[in-house]
Amino acid sequence: MGEIWLKRKKIWAEEYIGSRITWYKQLERDIAILSSRVGSDRLIKCYQPLLRDKKSIWTTLYEIHVAALIASISTEFELHVPRGDQVEEL
Repeated sequence: MGEIWLKRKKIWAEEYIGSRITWYKQLERDIAILSSRVGSDRLIKCYQPLLRDKKSIWTTLYEIHVAALIASISTEFELHVPRGDQVEEL
């Protein structure tokens, strides 16, 4: 989501993320797996806008989790995330 963005959205982050901390801890583990396979720059480009969008955040969490599961058992892995310009920032 980004440290600067989270500071700007501190109240939302504390209320929304705080009550769902288990899911966000899993997200951190999944991102670590994917980052080792495709790099953090690619993950930020693909997922940061989606994780900041109220409408897509849960779909994105699930997508990242599945991608991490696949990446952890695959010998080769490429990440292809369709991105739309309709993402609305929280």
